Amino acid sequence: MVGHRLAFVLVLITLVSCTPSPKPEPTATRAFARYFFAAPADRGVLEVTTGPASICYETQSYPARPISIVSKDDGVSRPVATYKPETGTFCDRQVSAEVASRLIEDPATFRVRWSPQVGEPVVETKLIAQGS
Repeated sequence: MVGHRLAFVLVLITLVSCTPSPKPEPTATRAFARYFFAAPADRGVLEVTTGPASICYETQSYPARPISIVSKDDGVSRPVATYKPETGTFCDRQVSAEVASRLIEDPATFRVRWSPQVGEPVVETKLIAQGS
């Protein structure tokens, strides 16, 4: 288990060091955001870009856990993207530009629905902006 957590930390460091962290810009022109999502003992990182639109994520769990990104903008939960990775880091380069833009513009209206470990209950967690 310690080996898996160490591997996750190394992957996070790789993601953070390989992906440029642009200076915060006005929301209308931001093209990148990095968020964390956390359950009591596990974390994940979600990176969103708009040009071209993509969503990449990694979970601390091994194997990588499936997630759903859920919109809660009107109080009703609606999945906008669901992923079941076959490897540790997953990238969706076919995501719609609208979903990517909304994730960057208003992350508070989204949750990540996931089960942090195999056999554990499904939880919905908020997106936490990097640096928060």
